[in-house]
Amino acid sequence: MKRDLMLPLAVALVSMAAGFLLFRLTMQQPEFVSADPVSATPLTVDIAFEDIVLDDLQGQAQALTQWQAPVMVLNFWATWCAPCRREIPELIALQQEYPEQLQILGLAFDSVQNLQQFDGEFEFNYPSLVVGVETSQLNAYFGNDKSVLPFTVVLNQQRDIVYRHTGEITRQQLSEAIQPLL
Repeated sequence: MKRDLMLPLAVALVSMAAGFLLFRLTMQQPEFVSADPVSATPLTVDIAFEDIVLDDLQGQAQALTQWQAPVMVLNFWATWCAPCRREIPELIALQQEYPEQLQILGLAFDSVQNLQQFDGEFEFNYPSLVVGVETSQLNAYFGNDKSVLPFTVVLNQQRDIVYRHTGEITRQQLSEAIQPLL
């Protein structure tokens, strides 16, 4: 390797390592343990479903409780996440297939600017809400203990968590999770 490229390469590698370390050190570890209705011993969390309010793309606060469909699907995603992007057409199709029985909500772990630029790429028929400082609480509450994207949660009419999926989900997997609830 040429000597004149070694210094910029070394600086870039050190910067990336420092950035990653700083990111990991500043990430707040969840103080709460996920409430998992599937487990034998339910654990307590500091928030309740009724307390979750997130901003939409216009900056308006939206409470999750306002959506009354019998089944709710929360999809944790970001514009920079390739698997998340691949799921969107399947989510749109499911929302279209079950407009009265199902409410899909995209919980976007991204900036409002990125989301607004991305909004024209798909014809969304479900809302996206912006997750900001609530990240660790939402991940803990819904059981995304590794903070992975995409992450999908299915809630029944009582808003109990009945299904979780880490990673990219297919339409068939999601259909199988929601069918018994419809």
